[in-house]
Amino acid sequence: MNYKGRNATIFMIASNAFLFGIKITAGLMSNSLAVISDAVNSVTDVISSVIIFFAVKTSSKQADEGHPFGHHRAEPIAGLIVAIFAGILGFEMLHTSTLNLVKAHEHKIGSYTIVVLVISISMKFVMSKYFKKISHDINSPALMASSIDSRNDVYVSLAAMVGVICGFFGYPQMDDISAILISFWIIYAGYKIGVQNIDYLMGKQPEPNIMEEIKKNLKPFPVLLGSMMSVHIM
Repeated sequence: MNYKGRNATIFMIASNAFLFGIKITAGLMSNSLAVISDAVNSVTDVISSVIIFFAVKTSSKQADEGHPFGHHRAEPIAGLIVAIFAGILGFEMLHTSTLNLVKAHEHKIGSYTIVVLVISISMKFVMSKYFKKISHDINSPALMASSIDSRNDVYVSLAAMVGVICGFFGYPQMDDISAILISFWIIYAGYKIGVQNIDYLMGKQPEPNIMEEIKKNLKPFPVLLGSMMSVHIM
């Protein structure tokens, strides 16, 4: 396993586990469903981090007799598992947050909750930049997906912060509405991850700009270019 990929995935697991710990503590202390939903989002990140660790490790193995084309499809298979789990958690949080919106419940939001969300936003921003760099260095689609996911988590935590601040100033319903929005986001993110990885496994044609780049690089090799074009037509 490439040491950069290993270090990145270990950092991912540790960071997401830390964020889950402080978010769930803040959510339970404040009874903020938005923060608890954000913590649930971090649970999916922890699980996906562990899956990605083993997927990156497996995909880096050399081709063998049983797998003559290598083990690169370990990463999209891992992505599908993450997508399914994210969908289940998203629907569960949507159900819970919708019920809480229509019934009265006490909020105990304090400065600790806001500090936790600031830490989350800051860490996720740094993680997004770091995973993007490493994914380019080792050509890892799983780490690129993690970079995008970390960037999107910044917006999730911002939504939670809006709900928390509104609750702090006497508008607790906004906390529950933020939780609903975060639940929809978790479901949507799971759907996108699932579609992308299914397309990869099914051998979907790359984007037109990528196809043009491949054709340009194959021009010095007309036999290979002709073979690719015949496959494309079929």
